[in-house]
Amino acid sequence: MKILYLCLTWFLMLGCSSSPTVYREPTSANEELPPLAEYVAYVKPIKKPLFQLKGPFLRTRTRVPGPVNQEDYGKKLLTMLGLNPQCPLGENRPNCPAPIGDADYERVQTERAAEFWLILGPNEQIKITAPLVKGKAPSVTYKGVYPADEDSEGFPLIGNSIMEVAHVLAELPFSTRRRITQVDLLSSRSPWDKIYTKIYQRPADEPMRAYMQALPFPLGVVIVPPQRKDNLPIVETMSSTFAHEAGHVWSFQCFEMNSNSEEWQAWREAMALDRNFVSKYAKSSFLEDTAEMALVYAATLSWRGTSKGREYEALLSKKFPHRWAILEKTYSDCGLGK
Repeated sequence: MKILYLCLTWFLMLGCSSSPTVYREPTSANEELPPLAEYVAYVKPIKKPLFQLKGPFLRTRTRVPGPVNQEDYGKKLLTMLGLNPQCPLGENRPNCPAPIGDADYERVQTERAAEFWLILGPNEQIKITAPLVKGKAPSVTYKGVYPADEDSEGFPLIGNSIMEVAHVLAELPFSTRRRITQVDLLSSRSPWDKIYTKIYQRPADEPMRAYMQALPFPLGVVIVPPQRKDNLPIVETMSSTFAHEAGHVWSFQCFEMNSNSEEWQAWREAMALDRNFVSKYAKSSFLEDTAEMALVYAATLSWRGTSKGREYEALLSKKFPHRWAILEKTYSDCGLGK
């Protein structure tokens, strides 16, 4: 993805990236992989991926849901992440909040938007929605320009184009992108920024600003808010972020949205046995560890069949044997029938 600098949140679980650290992708199969000691993976770029875009269609879409009650949601979130001292992970106590569920999210507001369909095969399509421009659908190459907000220091916000998103999704391995059913381009920042800034006690001058998030309800929807021009993600770095977000979706489709499930417990046990992390960010929580491992697994899939792919897979399966075994068993289709 890789512009990762994510927040440790339920969206962290499901992906919430802020100010980017940019990683360069290789430009050809012959270029050397990144330093293996860093365990950073890159989705193999495709210069001209095959896809079609159908649209635009004018539709009504549900606005990005925010928490109904921020205080209650915050308590549930901290418990889910194992950060609530009164509710340690793995223990069920009467005074601990119930698991996060659909009722926690406000989903009643709607707005008009342009809808496009990314066609990748006879039975494979992904919906992409974008804000209207003066009441009309934007062109597929249009990068939206939106008013500055309180944290953009007076700079207007710029959005990614529909074509950029389509190109990146088409580059992803099939088993990765099939987890993503819809991408919503937004005209303003994520409505979750404020609650995560508060929960994680971010300094006033360093508020949370999501670059990309996978929504928990419904699973499979990824939002891409606009950014300042100097922070706008570029196509060459977006594929890894999408792979990370798809990793969150995979983990909750496969392991369930309950951190005390047998599958999540097995993953945490595998982490303890492997005693290695694929990135610094993976250390932040077991939820982020799954997404980061899913990212490098997706990248390995994209390089399979090449000498570099074999080299990379050999290294990762040796360094993370227990988690790699879970990925090999479950990544392709686990949870998709639920």
